[in-house]
Amino acid sequence: MSKTILTDVDGFTPVIDEIVEDLGLMPAVIFGRVWRYCQMKDGDCSASLERIGGEIGVSRKTVQRYIKALCEGLFEGPSADDALRAELQQRAKAE
Repeated sequence: MSKTILTDVDGFTPVIDEIVEDLGLMPAVIFGRVWRYCQMKDGDCSASLERIGGEIGVSRKTVQRYIKALCEGLFEGPSADDALRAELQQRAKAE
């Protein structure tokens, strides 16, 4: 098996070890998807909950539930990324 070079793949979703340890694999995957969208030109995640869920094989409600868990469990203290926190909170409230 050859090594995968990230420049040879069309994007990737990061899975942050600390989020996996604290909240579990699914919240880490959802965080990674939202983070990817935040890396786009406008810096916002405009993807719907349905789209994010469809990309990783879960329902809109599952995405919403774990985004809420991320907002509650991830962003504590002054070092939190305010822009990403706001984006996740907005996604958690989406209907």
